Amino acid sequence: MEEFDDRTVGKIVTNKDLLEEKLNIELEIKGNIVNTHGEELDTYIADKVIEAIDNNIPIKTALTLKNTDIDLFIMNLKEIVKHKDKKSKNLKRVRGRLIGTNGRALENLKRISSCCITLKDNIITIVGPSDRIKPLVTAIQKLARGSDHGKVYAYLENQEKLPENLKLKEEDLEKEEK
Repeated sequence: MEEFDDRTVGKIVTNKDLLEEKLNIELEIKGNIVNTHGEELDTYIADKVIEAIDNNIPIKTALTLKNTDIDLFIMNLKEIVKHKDKKSKNLKRVRGRLIGTNGRALENLKRISSCCITLKDNIITIVGPSDRIKPLVTAIQKLARGSDHGKVYAYLENQEKLPENLKLKEEDLEKEEK
């Protein structure tokens, strides 16, 4: 049982038949409360799809979460900026770095990573291939901490080309930033 805002409920109501068919579940909508009914795995996936929709992921993209190699990752921008930067004006600056001029930075991240990314308030939502999410999260963290956009794009492009066993480990990335 989850409560959503009017916008999300509107999207779910409009696409109720499609969601029920594709996800093999039944949706029960009472006001702003949405319940999913069905087999345990189906309701788990449906809940992820609805959470993605709630975070401005397009329905068609959210439905790709049915595939086992597609994941949903949600992070709060406040968790990746330094404590002193959590003031609203600094968060606004960090959001601006992630979005970029005319949305170019966000579009470049989407293009390079082949992931869908949305930024709603301070919440970053990613839907994409499992193996591409971790490097994308690292790239977002680097941008949030002030790294040069070009260098972050180059890092992300290099990560996409490397076989899994050669990709940088998290502890290597932390050393790299220092």
